[in-house]
Amino acid sequence: MTDEEKLKRADQARQVLDNPAFKETAAALDRRLLLLWESTDILETDVREAVWMQRKSLRDFFTNLETTFKEGGQAKLRINNRTIDR
Repeated sequence: MTDEEKLKRADQARQVLDNPAFKETAAALDRRLLLLWESTDILETDVREAVWMQRKSLRDFFTNLETTFKEGGQAKLRINNRTIDR
């Protein structure tokens, strides 16, 4: 992927991360999963594990978006350096 493409993807990731409806929905989902995990009996290990993995997947999703955003910043620096070197 070119630096220009990474920059475009970073902007798209930022739009998602900054979207209030998306942030509210994700936070509500995380709270709901945590409440579900907390309300299950400690002996229901299969259910607790499944819920915990869903929460982990949600966090991983955000981590991936944040990484895409950060890679765009690095790509922008490389693009600016190429422009300066010309």
